[in-house]
Amino acid sequence: LLRSCVSPSVVREPSPDKPVSSFVSLLVRAPPPATMAQRSVKKVMTQPINLIFRFLQSRTRIQIWLYENTSLRIEGRIIGFDEYMNLVLDDAEEVDLKTKTRTPLQRILLKGDTITLMQTAPSVLEATAAAAETTTTTPGA
Repeated sequence: LLRSCVSPSVVREPSPDKPVSSFVSLLVRAPPPATMAQRSVKKVMTQPINLIFRFLQSRTRIQIWLYENTSLRIEGRIIGFDEYMNLVLDDAEEVDLKTKTRTPLQRILLKGDTITLMQTAPSVLEATAAAAETTTTTPGA
């Protein structure tokens, strides 16, 4: 009766060293666990809105790269945003990468469609060191 319900590759005759109860458990056992190739690894995905909210909560100073304006960046602290990624920035500054000048803007509203990238703003010391490095390593200078 059991042989008709189970595929022939699974049925094994009981051996003399194993009791019948272990033989029955072989028949009823669940399929073997998935191999490494079959397992799906669950990774926690960070939603963009959650990252913006984290910047807001921590009052981290951020740097924003502008869409189709590679010579300007905006730095400031997020104090508000909406579902369109429009940002309200406090203590904002416009950073001109060509002239290496900073223009204070105070509190601004930055439209979400102008944002290309958001990152933690480099400290003033890091920015100065990076600017000095690029001027010394520029070929033909």
